Amino acid sequence: MKLMRFGAKGYEKPGVLIDGKAYDCSVLVDDWQGETLSNIDRTAIFQQVKQGQLVQIGDTVRRGPCVARPPKLIGIGLNYLDHAKELGLTPPDEPLIFLKANNITAGAFDDLYLPPHAKQVDWEVELGIVIGKEAFNLNTLADSEDAILGYTIVNDITDRYWQFDRQGQWTKGKSYPGFCTLGPWMSFKEDVQVDNLSLELSVNNQVKQASNTQQLVFTPAQVVHYLSQFMALEPGDIICTGTPGGIGYSSTPQQFLHAGDIITASIEGLGEQEQRCYS
Repeated sequence: MKLMRFGAKGYEKPGVLIDGKAYDCSVLVDDWQGETLSNIDRTAIFQQVKQGQLVQIGDTVRRGPCVARPPKLIGIGLNYLDHAKELGLTPPDEPLIFLKANNITAGAFDDLYLPPHAKQVDWEVELGIVIGKEAFNLNTLADSEDAILGYTIVNDITDRYWQFDRQGQWTKGKSYPGFCTLGPWMSFKEDVQVDNLSLELSVNNQVKQASNTQQLVFTPAQVVHYLSQFMALEPGDIICTGTPGGIGYSSTPQQFLHAGDIITASIEGLGEQEQRCYS
């Protein structure tokens, strides 16, 4: 079973994917957010589906962000060995942390608006962690694993102009509306071999990023443990665990997104996204 959300932007409803079919869960929960994520009764949902009590959703219905507006969108920088290498940097001794505005999430197939002041928009396929319970000052990595509900695909879209050229503040380059695509679904952690997942991103059918989570400097559990030492994590928080090598900024010559470009991003077992850029 996977969590997903569907419907028009701003009016999404919670749903699940079971055996490739999507079902409306709005009769059971208001949305996939907050405490709802801490108290998911998967057995009951399976039973409702088996008994035909949940309405099936058509394939043409829009898929929204798989988690409703997160309390926090937390990013981790330089967390892939190949990404640090392409930038000529040494992998950090501790995770590098930044925040994205939490009202910018978009669906996996939503068009991507390139604002006029965003001059160097770049792609970043990432494994996203979905937090499932409150977590603060965790003691062990086992506790950290327990705080993770599941995983999803994130495209941590970034404008390098605001990130680097305008006094080097990462959050500025990462907080335009739509600059964080989530989904198309969230898989529960028990169903994901998170230490060995292939990631890939293409622009106009040309592969730009191709890597594996084996390249991670800090594992998801290590990241959650580290964050919990100075930040209270909540159900529904999304942690973007970093991007592998192949970003446009480090290409020769540099490459950035333009109107008409089509981005496709995938992570093994977590599905695929596609965004068409426009201005």
